[in-house]
Amino acid sequence: MTDTNGYCTTTESVLPPCRICGEKASGFHYGVNTCEACKGFFRRSLMRKEEYKCPGMSNCEICPGKRNSCAFCRFKKCLAMGMSKEAIKTGRYTLEKRTKDIQEVKRLQQAEACPSPENWDHIQEIEYLICVIIKAHKIYGQDIMFDKEEINKRQTEYYEQYKLKESVFGSLPTISKEEFDSFYHSTGIDLDNRLHLMELYAKSMEESIRRFVNFAKTIPSFTNLTLSDQSSLIKASRFEFWFLGSYRLMNPVLKVATGYNGACYHIEELSRIWDRDFLEAVFSFSACLQKLNLEDDEIGLIRAIIIMSVDRCTLDEPKKVEDIQWKLVNCLDYHLNQKDSTNKKRLAKIFDRLMSLRSLTEWNLKLIHSMKVEWAVFRQNPLLYEILTV
Repeated sequence: MTDTNGYCTTTESVLPPCRICGEKASGFHYGVNTCEACKGFFRRSLMRKEEYKCPGMSNCEICPGKRNSCAFCRFKKCLAMGMSKEAIKTGRYTLEKRTKDIQEVKRLQQAEACPSPENWDHIQEIEYLICVIIKAHKIYGQDIMFDKEEINKRQTEYYEQYKLKESVFGSLPTISKEEFDSFYHSTGIDLDNRLHLMELYAKSMEESIRRFVNFAKTIPSFTNLTLSDQSSLIKASRFEFWFLGSYRLMNPVLKVATGYNGACYHIEELSRIWDRDFLEAVFSFSACLQKLNLEDDEIGLIRAIIIMSVDRCTLDEPKKVEDIQWKLVNCLDYHLNQKDSTNKKRLAKIFDRLMSLRSLTEWNLKLIHSMKVEWAVFRQNPLLYEILTV
């Protein structure tokens, strides 16, 4: 049974409306709650060889009664909302997901009728939003202080020095956290420099978080959200925001990473404080993302979209957040078309990479939870500790 708005009212199937068209959802398909029509459309789109074309300006409204108006914009929204072929593997309808859906349906049923969101798709407004985001990113989001050639030069020199030192003194096996703690407590000696490395990491992270929060506040309408939603969105997007600023500082071949200050570290050094398998995955995915050759303005828009992801945390006003994100997606699409109108697959490739990044995010959350307990430097920094508490 459904009410007049099409929201399910039975206890057997409690789902929010389809994320794509707004009509009644039938289940969790390709990683997103959708109706049967949008599920079938996305499946056919994945098998389609020809690219869709928009008869308008690539910003058609996809809503109840209008889902068939433009296949191009409908497919674009499917990708923006998180649908992907890979999501089939992890798209099981868990108890946690069901609970979130029930809470959202209750909010929708209890909310008073309100007028439709204002139309943000006007071309002048899109250009204004793009300008705001790119300008803010230049101020708060510039994580790389050196050009690509300088970074490669520093990494190559450091790698050669590291290998030379290793050939002279031999490679020392990484000792466990338990062994390090035991030795440190009995001698007070930072045996392999990991405490110093962690302190440098925490200091760098604190500065990055301040710039991250300032950037988020410049996203139009972000500060109009409840403080709870602002906090939740920032915490949930922290790792992916950092990664989008750091992946170009990773050298997957040499396994050397460069910090924002230009200092370089080999993966063996980083594994003193981070899980080795996680680091291998970070370098591997960095190589994958580097192939897109994203420019700074594109990264700024992508980071804004990441911050406004509605499906990673419980929100007071998920619809408002989703509306903001959809407009940002339109901004990115418009910006990409302005730069190269012939490359229609670039947006899809970007969102495909972002969906793949989710697995690293979940991994990072588990590691950070342990590190907060094990490393005193986190507890000594209230801002850092709070932002890492999800």
